[in-house]
Amino acid sequence: MVSTLTTSRQCQRCGKATRSSLSLSEGLCSVCRVQREREQGSSKANAAIRSLLERDDVLILDTETNGAGKGAEVIEVSVINTKGETLLDTLVKPKISTMNPWAQKVHGISLGMLKDAPSWPDVFPELATIADRRTILAWNAPFDAWMLGQTSTTWEVEHPKWLFVCAMRLYAKKRAIKNRGLHKAVGDEGLTHLFEQYASHRALGDVVFVLEVLRATSRAS
Repeated sequence: MVSTLTTSRQCQRCGKATRSSLSLSEGLCSVCRVQREREQGSSKANAAIRSLLERDDVLILDTETNGAGKGAEVIEVSVINTKGETLLDTLVKPKISTMNPWAQKVHGISLGMLKDAPSWPDVFPELATIADRRTILAWNAPFDAWMLGQTSTTWEVEHPKWLFVCAMRLYAKKRAIKNRGLHKAVGDEGLTHLFEQYASHRALGDVVFVLEVLRATSRAS
């Protein structure tokens, strides 16, 4: 027969006995409490992902840049909606003709490719019209938001405050993992065939990757 004292020291979830009932909170041991919090966070993130994908006022945006620090500019921007329809896809000629070698190695965009591209003041009005009163999803949203703002500052273009949601953080919370690089997430979701259809580390390909990764993880248990 199990004593009342022993029962009170057992985790209600895993059944593991603890040394004292004080080790339990809401009847759960510390390990099970962490697991429950992860499951609750995953459920909330999944609900948020599904809700965003069902909305008509949500955009998915990605940028490529000529660097990652102070003074770097957006040199490519792509925007799609949650149906996968392309709303904007363009290269952008930077004000200062420089290219960080590491950045070029990642996306493959050279200064020569940007020579005849429109400048930011040419591109921005169209982007601003598309993004007006919309929610913007981006894989690493803080970086994209910062780079867009910095590019506007460089060109002395008034930049509105847009609502960004970080797709990477939602994905990581749904999967109960640490933040993931987009291309690693594509592999995790079994979507590597997309690499054959879209250029990797280019803005249009990356927004499609974001959409498909979120679609896949929202369907998973």
